[in-house]
Amino acid sequence: MQSYLAQRRAAQSAPPPWHFNGHFSRYTVSKRMMISVSLENLLKVPDLLARAECSGCEACYIEVARWSDLRNRWERFAFEKCFGGEIKEFPNLGDIATCELVADFINERMKQGRGHAPLIHGLPSFNAT
Repeated sequence: MQSYLAQRRAAQSAPPPWHFNGHFSRYTVSKRMMISVSLENLLKVPDLLARAECSGCEACYIEVARWSDLRNRWERFAFEKCFGGEIKEFPNLGDIATCELVADFINERMKQGRGHAPLIHGLPSFNAT
């Protein structure tokens, strides 16, 4: 059992098999101040969920939400805007493909750490009326 847990911890903290040149911006209470966070440091934060989302104008974003036990809901946590070419090993990867690759990597790491974060569990019930 200990060897299994050690393997899971090692897999969770291992760097990605590629080099991401971007840095995430943390959402803060103050609109004036942004905190820059590397992918490696972002992965140390528990209960994250990432998605590739088109902004409606230029490029694509990696949007990262974090589960708040205190408020029992998902909250915006960080974002990174990609234009393509941010991954050293895949310089011709476009913005959407880059965002999807990084978001999938973040989500996979979160599953390795604590299991699946409670996305559906925290949603309000559907009401058709």
